[in-house]
Amino acid sequence: MESKVPPLQEGYVLRLDLLRNGDVILESGHKLHSEIIKTKTGSNYSHAMIYLEGTIFESTKGGSVFTRVPNRFYVKSAEDLKVIRYSGELSDEALEKMAWHARTSVATTYSVPEAIRSSREKKPTTKKATGQFCSRFVAESLYAGGIKAVDNIHYCTPADIEGAHDFSVVPDVVKKATPAEILHADESKLHPAHQKATVQWTKKAKTLLRPMNSNVQTINDVYQALIDSRNPKIDKAIAKAMIDSGYTKNLDDDRVANPYRYDENEFSKLLAAGEIDLNSEVRKEVHITRLFIRNHKINRHNIKITHGMFRALQLEYDVGVGNLMAIKDRMETLVSACVDMGISTNSVEVARQIVRSIRDALN
Repeated sequence: MESKVPPLQEGYVLRLDLLRNGDVILESGHKLHSEIIKTKTGSNYSHAMIYLEGTIFESTKGGSVFTRVPNRFYVKSAEDLKVIRYSGELSDEALEKMAWHARTSVATTYSVPEAIRSSREKKPTTKKATGQFCSRFVAESLYAGGIKAVDNIHYCTPADIEGAHDFSVVPDVVKKATPAEILHADESKLHPAHQKATVQWTKKAKTLLRPMNSNVQTINDVYQALIDSRNPKIDKAIAKAMIDSGYTKNLDDDRVANPYRYDENEFSKLLAAGEIDLNSEVRKEVHITRLFIRNHKINRHNIKITHGMFRALQLEYDVGVGNLMAIKDRMETLVSACVDMGISTNSVEVARQIVRSIRDALN
């Protein structure tokens, strides 16, 4: 079969086997605003991201705080990416705090004015606004885990992050991509579609709630402000925005995109062929399961204290249950396949624990 990738197309990707939680990824953008940032700061890098829980968290211009799948993007030159790593020890507790900060910051609006302030020679010493931009988000995430990478965590640039205290460059983590890896990166549609839907409805919600609460940023902020408003018209408008964006309709997207994760026979075939890494399949579910369970408890509490009066809260509750059910189905498929194949590893036991924790949370 001929490759769909043009024969002259080249690119470079990250070696996922060399990445560790807490790694900072620097990227050299080539759009006009990126070139301006690089020139102004004297660095080859215009964007900073952080690797946690097997995914990349970032705050992007024109968007919000979201995640980027590590093997779903590539760059044109090996010099367009650099990975730096904290030289000390990062405890599980520190990484958990970093991940919690990152996850709970999802959907926070990107602030252009705050980003501009960070590049000034005389930077503010106190935070002017709550919006995010890439280097602030990375520095604050690290700080949540007890790592003060730069002197001014609220106003720093990718160049400042590049020279972070007690960080060193990770060697050989950028490699030339194969045609298949480039094709895989180009085919990514599922994740951006979910992000686009979230940005769309939260932007509408923030606009509706801003007259009552100008500090609304995250999804949790939106729901708390909605509860405080006790306004059925705003609730109706937010619920409509959630539905219209597609946010409530993508629960089965992963089942369509990755059917093997829900079919024991297909999973077993791929596992036997060495095309599935059990550790990776389970590891990426651990932290997200904890977050979803915490959110589920919050969603259930919100519905209880408001006596079910908000349609938007019910929609979020349903989305949360759907996400947990999908994880449970994936882990049950993995466990069943491994039992049939006589595979008994720590990852299989962790998968069982995930299933039990979800069942307990949903009961």
